[in-house]
Amino acid sequence: MIAHSVSVMVVQAGAAGEVLDRDPEGARRALSSIEETGRQAVLELRRLLGVMRRADEEALLAPQPGLRRLDALLEHTAGAGLPVDAEVTGEPRPLAPGVDLVRPGQTAHDSQTTTK
Repeated sequence: MIAHSVSVMVVQAGAAGEVLDRDPEGARRALSSIEETGRQAVLELRRLLGVMRRADEEALLAPQPGLRRLDALLEHTAGAGLPVDAEVTGEPRPLAPGVDLVRPGQTAHDSQTTTK
């Protein structure tokens, strides 16, 4: 999730730069979202380092986000002033933890990068 958060921050920073002159409020929203995403990434990094330090102890880990939280991810991204469009087809099926948001996040990042 740390790499995903950093990728989201890069996309949001690019969007803020694109709209800075014509939509300062949109740029502020993107910067605010970058700040919040950065704070979440720092917390996740601290948690990861804490787990590594306590390798011999049982670590209590929060479940990784999954597709069941896709709506929240889309809302968060849209709140930063970025255009968001999602299409979900087919029946949901269980995936390994940490895998189910890797592809949608990567796809979103790739499509944003491709359009520049």
